[in-house]
Amino acid sequence: MSGLNASLRFGSSPPSKSRRPSRSSVSGPSGGAGAATLPEVAAWQAECERVKDKLVITASADLTSSEWRPQLERALTSLSNLQELAPAAQAEIEAGGAQLAANAAALASSEQAAHSQLAGLRAQHKAAVTAVTTLEAEQAARQEYVATLEQELVFLNKELEERQQDMTEQGNTMSDKRPVQRLAAACTELRAELLQMEVRTGVLQAMLLRQATAKT
Repeated sequence: MSGLNASLRFGSSPPSKSRRPSRSSVSGPSGGAGAATLPEVAAWQAECERVKDKLVITASADLTSSEWRPQLERALTSLSNLQELAPAAQAEIEAGGAQLAANAAALASSEQAAHSQLAGLRAQHKAAVTAVTTLEAEQAARQEYVATLEQELVFLNKELEERQQDMTEQGNTMSDKRPVQRLAAACTELRAELLQMEVRTGVLQAMLLRQATAKT
């Protein structure tokens, strides 16, 4: 626009070169015309000669009125079209901004809901881990108890075998078989109880295994 304004300011034929100020129109550093001395005037003229190339306003000789006026008309037409399209574009931009804001709010709400749901799932997972740990501790305690019972069973079987051997040896010398029969009945009952205990232990282990599998 600076070149266009310069062309309009100078008319259809831009000036080729600015005129150098005359000796009578030069004012010295002290202010009024004619108040400067000859050395000051000479120094002022030398300075003007030095910067005269920067003071000259030049314009392209090829830029005639027949060329820049159609360009100006096209520029004004484009500006009018842009001004007509500006409200619609501004409305679209505002609508897009509102849609983006709504999407951002929806995303924030979804993120908050997902965070809440994840917090609940974390609490459930923590409770499940605690329950599994408790069941594992109970299972370890019961396995230790079962091991103790097995050791007692081994001891009882050994003692039973020793008693049976003693009773066999004494049976050869004793005619009364009722103590032996009572001991045999007691051994049978003991074996039945041990068998029931083993069955209960197996059922308990199966239940603990099923619960641990369901928790995981």
